[in-house]
Amino acid sequence: GSSSSGGPLGGGQPHAVGGGAGGGVALVFGSVVWLRRRCWRTFVACRKQRATQSMERQLRTFTRRMLQSPVLLWLFYVHVLMLWFLEGWRQAVSQTLPMDPTGTVISQADVSVAAPVSLPPMPLLGSTPHV
Repeated sequence: GSSSSGGPLGGGQPHAVGGGAGGGVALVFGSVVWLRRRCWRTFVACRKQRATQSMERQLRTFTRRMLQSPVLLWLFYVHVLMLWFLEGWRQAVSQTLPMDPTGTVISQADVSVAAPVSLPPMPLLGSTPHV
């Protein structure tokens, strides 16, 4: 890996890359790369913590036991299906919020579809447009 300032979690700042018209795109791309590296370094540092390693061992032990016992495996599958069912049911019965942006987008789309569109006729290939 590359060394950067800011301590063990790879602090530092994203670097501005390029300039001119494409500078904004380059800046966003540079920021995304910086953020990805920072997140990866934080993840690696987190996995080195004693509490994280202990939790990971317990989860691996549980997974091994579940795979060795068909009853536990089926209970796990039923539990996951129940969670999916409950979340689907929750979303089906929930009311939309007044500030939900989806309603604005749908109403604007309905208005634009209802509005008549008058476009000039397209010229045929090889013909010159009339001025």
